[in-house]
Amino acid sequence: MAKIPVSQLREGDNVEDVFLLREYRLSTTKNGRPFARLRLGDAGGTVAGIYWDIPQQATDALRKAKHVLVKGTVRTYQDALQLNVDSLEEKLLEKEEASAFLPHTDKDIDACMARLREIMDEIRNPHLGALVEAIFADEDLCSKFKRAPAASQMHHAYIGGLLEHTTSMAEAALKLCEHYQQLDRDLLLVGVLIHDIGKVDEFCYQTEINYSDAGRLVGHIAIGVSLLEEKVADVEGFPKALVDVLKHYILSHHGMPEFGAVRRPMTAEAIVLHYLDNIDAKLEAFFRTVSEEPGMKNNWTPYQKMFEGYLYKGDIFAEGSGPAEEGKETDEAAPGKPEGKSLF
Repeated sequence: MAKIPVSQLREGDNVEDVFLLREYRLSTTKNGRPFARLRLGDAGGTVAGIYWDIPQQATDALRKAKHVLVKGTVRTYQDALQLNVDSLEEKLLEKEEASAFLPHTDKDIDACMARLREIMDEIRNPHLGALVEAIFADEDLCSKFKRAPAASQMHHAYIGGLLEHTTSMAEAALKLCEHYQQLDRDLLLVGVLIHDIGKVDEFCYQTEINYSDAGRLVGHIAIGVSLLEEKVADVEGFPKALVDVLKHYILSHHGMPEFGAVRRPMTAEAIVLHYLDNIDAKLEAFFRTVSEEPGMKNNWTPYQKMFEGYLYKGDIFAEGSGPAEEGKETDEAAPGKPEGKSLF
């Protein structure tokens, strides 16, 4: 059976293919029947899966597998495509084969890196300029920075995602500095460069995109502060007060403690950095979400956990393009399915 890319799946397709196992959850129905919720993917996207009455052999495979051979049929459930799985087993792949399953930015990575360097070359402050030079002179760090994802799932969750996210924020920062001329352009640009730099080691992204041990134990904020201290040590005479300000950007860029910030933003540049980060992440997630539903013709996405609601993807200027009834959902899953508006 020929491989059907995830992005081209349609309702009714019979599937027998290898997928990257992005996520799974084991549970039981009210009647005590075992089942598994899955998130399966390839380089072009992901699709939800459901495996009713999952046998113990398949459960054991899920617990250890990174890639799985799946047989099943594509159905529609709650206005989204879902792969109803009939059988599943672990599939062992060579490193090169496995890397081909990872999602990838559609931007030119080398061009993005060149543009980011170009922007950072405009920094006039000698201490900040020397710091940027020290960061880009680290070939191992730059190599990881070019490949790293910006997240495991929520936004820019693909190879090159961190570089794409950082370059996009830098471009937006330039525009904001033209309008808000009180902002220190050099500080904001360096803040953009370093705010997520810890993600180069927060994730593993050779054969799968997932958290590394350091990512789970320490996290990108603490990793980023350590990397900053390492690079600052290479710059002679770097002012201590300036180090503290740069650390503050890393510690506060999540904005609020409930979202992971160690400190709330306390400078103009830190405030802007936080909102730039949030806007770029949310817009990437929005544009990807509304374009990632192959075969679906309605105007609304399924419920989105990141946005805590539905997203409108219709053409507001198209005749008769009114919104669908909120909360109206189809239900084509087997009896005894778990309740909920979203798989994850």
